[in-house]
Amino acid sequence: MKWLIPNNIYWIGGHLFILVIGLFLTVTAGQLGYREILLGIGGSLIASGIAGEILFLYIFLSQESKEKLDLLSVAGLQRVFATRSVSIRDEYHSRLRGAKEIDILGFGLSSFRQDYGDEFGELSSHTHFRILLLDPDFPSTEFSIASIRDREEGNNEGDIKRDVEAFEKLFSARQT
Repeated sequence: MKWLIPNNIYWIGGHLFILVIGLFLTVTAGQLGYREILLGIGGSLIASGIAGEILFLYIFLSQESKEKLDLLSVAGLQRVFATRSVSIRDEYHSRLRGAKEIDILGFGLSSFRQDYGDEFGELSSHTHFRILLLDPDFPSTEFSIASIRDREEGNNEGDIKRDVEAFEKLFSARQT
């Protein structure tokens, strides 16, 4: 979002104008008569002008976050789970029953493979799957992200690589 677009200029200018009129009325209230009424109106206009500027800044500063969230929505992301695999098994079951299209992202998806490996042929007859697995040899076989992740999780070296290869073997055999 850019600062100098017409709507922003109108918003900022309008609220600054309200603020200036409010300041003028409060400063000159004693000289113009009707002191209490002018102080009340001036104070209200000052508060409105300040509130309008604060609201503009809030909207302007949160616009980038909104645009990022909109991208996720446009991409079709419906839910992100705080946990994974076994702890969301019930979610897998309920979502796989009536889904027409499912996107799954994972390192090796060993639990998914174990739970649905035998049923995948039937599931894929009524559901379109897109499955994204980690390339176990990226960026190199010597220093792969899969090996780093294995160490982070306290798994044996090569667990993710074996899971990915088992997943590919099982599901590629089902497609032929």
